[in-house]
Amino acid sequence: MRNLKVIAILFFSSALITGCYDDSKNATVRINLGNIPIAKNIEKKSFIDKVFSVFVKDAYAQTVSDSPYSVETLHLAVYSEGKLFTTESFNGSEIAVDGSYNSYVKFDAPAGVNRTILVVGEFNDDGTMKANYFGSNTVDLAVGTTNDVRIIMNTEIGFKYDHIKKVLSWDYQGGKVKYIVKESNEQIIYSGYNNSIPAQDCTYYNIYITFEDFGIDSNSNTSTGQTYCP
Repeated sequence: MRNLKVIAILFFSSALITGCYDDSKNATVRINLGNIPIAKNIEKKSFIDKVFSVFVKDAYAQTVSDSPYSVETLHLAVYSEGKLFTTESFNGSEIAVDGSYNSYVKFDAPAGVNRTILVVGEFNDDGTMKANYFGSNTVDLAVGTTNDVRIIMNTEIGFKYDHIKKVLSWDYQGGKVKYIVKESNEQIIYSGYNNSIPAQDCTYYNIYITFEDFGIDSNSNTSTGQTYCP
């Protein structure tokens, strides 16, 4: 009898989870990523192949990046008013490239207004996966439509200092993103979700970010600079 109760509970729970979204109320989203470096899974060449490739270019050479900071996994999340709706992840080989060598991905998301789409690129930083490219955009998604959404992928966040109000602020990234602010001596003076804090003149600040819904941090300080000195 106890086993039957457990099975019933599991069935009811799965019904709740799968019943959260109705596929018929989705919209298709195409995220245009520009020409950020994407790590592709390609076969290692033999010595003869390498010599031959000096004279003949590979047909897909321009879609393969040799950059050590190439995106190996791309994470996407859709939010509305701070609530997470859905997430998707693509490895480098799943990221398509169009005729102009711009990268893009397509996925389905719950339709609605003011949908914030957060995109984070992840790369291998000496054995540790870190975020190196990120961006977001807020759009309206109509049911059954295909939407081209341009995401500006950045490697740092912009910040500004109001020396009159003594307030340091930075670009909001959308979604559940934690900001960590350190002074030049690496002392943490703020860790939280707001995008502004009280600050001081003539002080160096470093801003780090953590994308909590993906469980990854930025590979270094994503923004650094000195506040106004009167």
